[in-house]
Amino acid sequence: MKIIYDVPGGIQRVGHPHPGSVYQGGRFEAYLPDIPEARNLLSPLEKALKHGLTFKIQEKDPVDCVTWNCIPHKTSLNGGRQKNGFPDSIYLKNLKMVLKQYGIE
Repeated sequence: MKIIYDVPGGIQRVGHPHPGSVYQGGRFEAYLPDIPEARNLLSPLEKALKHGLTFKIQEKDPVDCVTWNCIPHKTSLNGGRQKNGFPDSIYLKNLKMVLKQYGIE
C-alpha cells in the first residue's frame, strides 16, 4: 500500500524553529505491506498525523521545510532496512511500539 502525505507550506507558529517565518511543505510517500496487520495501522497512523507526530519543521537555509518526525515510515519498497525499505521483518512491530509510546493504539 502506498500512503501519500501532501503537507502544505505555511507560516510557523509558536513551538516551531522560527515562529512567524515561512516554511516549505512537501509531498511524502510511504509504504506498508498489503496485509491485515498493516491495514490495521492506518487509523493509528492517521491519529499520529493529527497529533503532529508524523512531520516536523526542520531548520534549513534559505527556507525551513517539513520533514519526517518520530513515527517511522518506509519510504522505499526495496532495499531492506538499510535503505528504509522492505523486506524488514521487524518494521510493523517497531511501528506499533512507537505509536504506543505516544499513546496511540
